[in-house]
Amino acid sequence: MVVFGQCMAHVHELAQYEPILHRLVEAGKSFLPQAADAAAALASEPFERVCFVGSGALEALRLNPG
Repeated sequence: MVVFGQCMAHVHELAQYEPILHRLVEAGKSFLPQAADAAAALASEPFERVCFVGSGALEALRLNPG
């Protein structure tokens, strides 16, 4: 959605958006492995409660321990 929104903001000058897109792709490539490692580390912790922040469909997310 971010890429689409930025692309639409540059719809009349797509050539100027291309370097921005390439930087976003590179940032994503470096961020995703770090985020996966952080998520794995958090998932291994014995937490009893979590807090999710969301909106729209995720606004009323509720988890009940089974």
